[in-house]
Amino acid sequence: MQGRGRKDFANSPPAYAVSDRESFAGPSRLNSGFSTFSLSEAPQHPEVNSCLAHLKLLFTFHNLKEDVGYTDGLWGLWDSSYPATPTNPNKALAIIREKRWALYVARAVDRYEAWWNTLGGQFLTERDMEKDRTRYLNFMANWEPMNWSEDAMPPLDVLLVLHAHMLNPRLFLEDCLRYGHRALWTTGLPLHILDNMIDPSSHYVASESCKSNWTQKTGLEWYNTSDPMVKTIRCPACSAVVDIPWTTCSQHERPDAKFPPPRPNNLVGKGFGDGDLNHPCPRCGIIIDHELNRLSKFRNDVKDLVNNDQPLPGTILDSKTGMPTEASRSDSPRLFPNRLLRRGVLAQVVDLLKPGDERRPSMSMVKDIIETAIKDQALLKRTNGGRKPNAAARQQIRKMMSRYWDNSSPFALELVGAVLRQGIFTQKMYKIDWLHSPEASQSMARLLRKYGQFFQIMVQNPDQVVVPTLDVDLAWHTHQLSPRHYYNYARSKTGSFTDHQDKVDEDKLSAAFEWTSSTYMTMYQEVYSECVCWYCETIRAWRVSAFSAAFNASKPEKISQAWYDSGAAYANPPSTSAHISTHAAVKVNETEARRKVTRHMRALYRSRLEQNYAKAVKRANKKGRDLGPRERKYRHWGYNHVLEGPWSHPHYLEAAMYATDPTRVNAGDGVPGGCVAATCGGSAGCGSGTLSMCGTSGPSS
Repeated sequence: MQGRGRKDFANSPPAYAVSDRESFAGPSRLNSGFSTFSLSEAPQHPEVNSCLAHLKLLFTFHNLKEDVGYTDGLWGLWDSSYPATPTNPNKALAIIREKRWALYVARAVDRYEAWWNTLGGQFLTERDMEKDRTRYLNFMANWEPMNWSEDAMPPLDVLLVLHAHMLNPRLFLEDCLRYGHRALWTTGLPLHILDNMIDPSSHYVASESCKSNWTQKTGLEWYNTSDPMVKTIRCPACSAVVDIPWTTCSQHERPDAKFPPPRPNNLVGKGFGDGDLNHPCPRCGIIIDHELNRLSKFRNDVKDLVNNDQPLPGTILDSKTGMPTEASRSDSPRLFPNRLLRRGVLAQVVDLLKPGDERRPSMSMVKDIIETAIKDQALLKRTNGGRKPNAAARQQIRKMMSRYWDNSSPFALELVGAVLRQGIFTQKMYKIDWLHSPEASQSMARLLRKYGQFFQIMVQNPDQVVVPTLDVDLAWHTHQLSPRHYYNYARSKTGSFTDHQDKVDEDKLSAAFEWTSSTYMTMYQEVYSECVCWYCETIRAWRVSAFSAAFNASKPEKISQAWYDSGAAYANPPSTSAHISTHAAVKVNETEARRKVTRHMRALYRSRLEQNYAKAVKRANKKGRDLGPRERKYRHWGYNHVLEGPWSHPHYLEAAMYATDPTRVNAGDGVPGGCVAATCGGSAGCGSGTLSMCGTSGPSS
């Protein structure tokens, strides 16, 4: 497939805050992007070359997305079926391009699961967790590394999913522990091999031997697009073999206008990779949909708990530290969900999926069963060694349930959404284009220094949400691709396994970015976000009181002014600056009860943002600067979307195309996807895994 809309590398890439502007007379600006870097085979702390190699991989992911989205007719999705209109010339085309990518990613996650299952390993048991056993407490040791080689690498779409999985460190650890994949955990992503397999045009090139090995190992074609367009599964109710099309949105090409084109909302679809899966089982007649598959996953995990002693996801790691710690099967709060399901409500759960049942099976049924059980004091004591479960045990119910809301995969998180959110970061890295800058090495060295300082803020403020800028996040992501090294580094610094949140309430993200920017400036006497967009200027204005600014006596003001005077502030336009990293931003669908708590908090935050913006305007005018427009446009598949600000969630994604909305999460007591009623314990951490505005969710999830 040929990519469309390629970036013109003849245009000068933006520089990243260099101190010596004359250094642009150096070597060819393309050398960095076309180089093969000297990289260690062993996982290690991120360095200049590993960050550059990571950027090369991100460019390759970007090109893959472009190739897929712009391939007309792929999977019967034709541009001609979605013509432009005078009032909306590009949106219809943007939607069909996203649909191609949506299907591709859904299939990629399915192929990743097939690859994951070939890795071997012995499944974790509760008995392993109870005593000091190799498969649990010693899982982090330096075991035999995975046998990565150029002939053993998976296809690029599978690497895309693995990359997103690793960037959720605690959940990746949980999955590796459950499945016994310690070689993968020990080794991480082999950037040194990938670096050799990416050609100068940022495409992934594999040998015929590599492709043959993949097919022999998994039974799948090398190319995602070559695999069958039918997904074969077992009916969750009667176990009949069911063939489900990946999409029901395919069309014949329409070269003329004889027939009215389908509306973009018809691209939701009812296939396995579509947003609204709906397929009857030919034997028992039950409607197979995404929610049924989620319930089936839960029921199967409960059966494995009972029959094979395999702990449920969400009960593997210590909630506070994210680390494996001994857990008694008889009284550990962490294993309370397992005891409740095994001894209290097992029959009810197993009975949820039966042929001929007129009820529409869903995870909400499980929620109702557990909520009823939580109110039964006699049952709680019987399943908890005669004692009433404490708050930590109840909170563990929410954490366990979070692995099933909107997630039918065997993994601890919904990986399609994870890939999409990481794609936002990838697109920004492509746009900034440090890779092809003549100052690429210097830029990496500077962001690595900032990463060390950023991490120190987390060390000193373990209960605070600390938000990275895009440059810091590149180093942070690169580090997480060496899971074992990152784990040991974080543990040595903080005493816990520092997570990297995949979903953060957008208002909470922005408020936390204010705090991070202020703290960074106080600790290091430097500007944090090296950007002059209206938002970053507003954040900087937060710390400067009107009085101190009037007398030029504010230390933050002096630091900012020195940055402006150095010329670094104008090194890049705001569109390619390393300001707040927002790939984790989501919108929270709240219950009315929860909204009563957050409504006032959000209003106060927005009011303060407006006040600080007005302050920033006055400061800029006084200094002869222009803050630029507040309106921010984001170009997605060739169509411009207006965002409220750089912290906004990716509302430009057509959420209905996906089995799970990647841009929103639910929150509130007792709602699907939120909290199980009577299990909310306040600030100890929301089971949804989302950092929310009200503060009932914490950084460890």
